[in-house]
Amino acid sequence: EMMGKAFVSYAINTLKITRWAILVVNDDYGRGSVEAIDKLIKKHGGAEIVAVEYHEKGATDYYSLLTKIKGKNPNGLALIANTAEDAMKTNQWVELGMNKTMRLMDPTSALFNPKFVELTGKNCEGMTGAARYAWSLNTPENKKFVERFSKVYGDKPDKFSQSCYDCVKMVAHAIERSDSFSPKKIRDALAKIDYTGPQGRAAFNKENQLVIDEYILEIRKGEFVILGKVPKEKLFE
Repeated sequence: EMMGKAFVSYAINTLKITRWAILVVNDDYGRGSVEAIDKLIKKHGGAEIVAVEYHEKGATDYYSLLTKIKGKNPNGLALIANTAEDAMKTNQWVELGMNKTMRLMDPTSALFNPKFVELTGKNCEGMTGAARYAWSLNTPENKKFVERFSKVYGDKPDKFSQSCYDCVKMVAHAIERSDSFSPKKIRDALAKIDYTGPQGRAAFNKENQLVIDEYILEIRKGEFVILGKVPKEKLFE
């Protein structure tokens, strides 16, 4: 829902996606995502979901589902599954010529990773979505992190690398702040932390939900271009 809040408004207001289609994996993640996006679109107004097609995990043939979607004339297609499945969808979407009439969207931050670009090549050009992190963030903290990560692993970090790094650093800060190894004291210190790392500024709200910024990204020539930032305050309205 937080990622949906970050992206739905941008997609409708800026990208002018008024007719949405969603091609989604048939599990709790997929159905929960569709429910959240549908709720946000109805709340925002000015757009509608014209097609939702579900597939089972591990599916490889999406031609019939894409053809059904094409018949509904959407101007935006949201993909919700894992990298391998969504890469196959993207390649088949281009084969069917659907990229000429609609924009590809990633509303749940699953696809802004090097593997997706490798599997889709030019077919993912212009895909837009929301994500909490991209290696291209132009901040001193992130530049340092990317440089060190690349030196060790020979590759650029993704959101999982960043989140693990920030998680360890935040716990370390909480240990230092509490001056204790007591789990309770560390937990209490963590709840009050105000931390800045590669992703940006992070803190916890009164429900102990991590509050961070989200970014609007677009794939251009295989790179993740940051189009804007959605302030964390907007995600909790």
